[in-house]
Formats: sequence, structure tokens, C-alpha cells
Amino acid sequence: MKSILGKIITACVFSCLSFAAMADDERSIADRDTPVLTVVLAHFSSRRDTWPVNPKGYMAIEPQTRTVAAQMRTSDFLVQLHETGKKIPLEAVSDFIRRNRHSNSIPADLASAARVRVLTREQAKGDSLAMLKPEIAHLVTAYNPGYTRDGTTALVRLDFNWSVHGAYATYLVQKREKSWSVIASELTVFL
Repeated sequence: MKSILGKIITACVFSCLSFAAMADDERSIADRDTPVLTVVLAHFSSRRDTWPVNPKGYMAIEPQTRTVAAQMRTSDFLVQLHETGKKIPLEAVSDFIRRNRHSNSIPADLASAARVRVLTREQAKGDSLAMLKPEIAHLVTAYNPGYTRDGTTALVRLDFNWSVHGAYATYLVQKREKSWSVIASELTVFL
């Protein structure tokens, strides 16, 4: 009887903790994550090495964050990277994987970043090869950022269109005093 009661109590505690973590993530996508994503999107939109479909256009971002594979481990993530992977704290990778087990909505105020608009793929009329709206340079999909325990370093990933195979940009950003800045970034493209 005691072991059954213990299992029920343990299950309830873990359920509450999981719910609290999810509620924190849903809150933080609008609060904590907006400044981080804004810095990354502004940097990404200014790059000259992302092969934009329409170089003078604005960037569109999908309204939902992407998720990672259920079985993804820290080592799976790091093996995808070259130089940037050596700089990313393991705890940021672990948090990134944990936070991207589910999707969140991109906050509307993220559009304040340089030339960024929240649009669905259908609204953007885009696919991996072409944006049918000439005013759009890229269509990106963001992941929820992963943070170090002290909240001063974040790992951010964006998927973006460049060919039929796709690509992603991985960023390491750091909070210095009250603002975030890009420390390292890396593009991974598939041929």
C-alpha cells in the first residue's frame, strides 16, 4: 500500500514539475526569449552569406517554433556543428533540447526586429526554393532558445530556406550588462 501511495505521490510531483516547466517556457517565449531572438534575427538579416531569394526583401518568420526529435541527445546536436559547437556550454544545449520538445507561438512583438514579419508558410507563399512574394528575402523558423543556468548565455537555432535541402543557422549569444550580443554563429547547409 505504501509503495503504491509513494508512486502516486511521485507521479503527481513530476507532473506538477513538468507542467510548471511548460508554463515557464510558454511565459518565457514572450518575456525572456524576445530580446534574444530579436538580436539573432537582426544579425541573420544583415548577413551576406545566407543566399536570400530576394536580397532586398524582408524576413518572414513562421508563427510557431520548431521542435526537435524526441530521441535527440546533447551529443547529437553538437556533432552537427564545427567551430561554434566547441564554444556552446553543454547546459545550454541540454536546455535547448528540453525546451524544444514542444512548440511555442512566436510573439507578435518580435516583428520589431529589423525587417521581420510573422507569417505562416502559406502567407509567405514560400517553399525551400522560392519565395513567390518578391518582398520576402527569407522564410525562417525559430527554435526556443536554450540557456545556461545563470541565464547569461543562450543557444539559438533558425531553419531557413536556401535550396530544396534547407539550412540552419546556429547562434551563441551572451548577455552583457543589460543587452544581448552575438558571440558566435555558424551556417549549416545541405546540398
